Formats: sequence, C-alpha cells, structure tokens
Amino acid sequence: MKMSTFATAAAACLAASGIGVSGSAFVAPQSCSSLLQHHPRVQAGDNTPPSSPSSPRPTTRTTTTTALNAIIDVPLGFFTVTGLSLGIFNAIMRPVNRQVLEERAWQSRLDEARVERMAQDPTLTELDLIREEAEAVVGPYGPDAMERRE
Repeated sequence: MKMSTFATAAAACLAASGIGVSGSAFVAPQSCSSLLQHHPRVQAGDNTPPSSPSSPRPTTRTTTTTALNAIIDVPLGFFTVTGLSLGIFNAIMRPVNRQVLEERAWQSRLDEARVERMAQDPTLTELDLIREEAEAVVGPYGPDAMERRE
C-alpha cells in the first residue's frame, strides 16, 4: 500500500516528536500543526474514517514475520485448511496405527511361542510348527468353511 506524501510527512513528524494517538483524539505537536493546517480534511473538520463501513473491504494478503525477520506469505484460510486436514488425517490414522501395532505384537507372541516349542522339542522344525498353526486356524474360505456353513 503506497502512502501519500501527506501521510509520509505526518508520520515522519510524529515519529520525530515521539507523540502519537492519545485515546481517540489525535495529538500533534506544534511543529506539525502547520503541516496539518494545509490538509483539506483537517480544514473541513472531517473526523470520519477514510472508508465508510458500507464500502467493501479491499482484500489483502496476510504476512507473518518470524523471529528471523523473514516475511512468509500466507494465503487467507491457510491455517484453517491445514488444521482441518491434519485433524482428519489424525482421526483416520490413529486406529490404523493401533491395528498395526496390535498385529505386530500378536506376531511377536506367536514367534516367541514357536521358539519355546522348538527349544522343548528339538525334532520339530519351524516349518512344521507353522503348518500346525495353519491347520488350527479357522479360515473363512475353503472346504472347511463350506462344511461349517451347511
């Protein structure tokens, strides 16, 4: 946004004097009064803001300054979209992660039991134990499942 020459001069005058806005009334030092007398709004006594509430607000781009004074352009609604996306992703992935962890824990228990049985009976191989476990599992498909349905 480009400032007018009057606004630039007024800002410089106020910055030099160290005086700014006091409450709702504008306080100007005597050195700035000559500058203010030549402005048409001050002469007319117009105290209304520059834009009326009925006029549409201009769309501006929001910028953020970091601790390193780098300006990062952030589009409007960026944090809303990002926050909602992360929330939905978290809601979906939490149960999936829990299921994966339970499945890994179950497999590790089966492996530990298999190692214990192999330590107790040296004639068994790991392949024999896997075959026994597969025969004991009741599956939803195959001839056994068709017999159970009848």
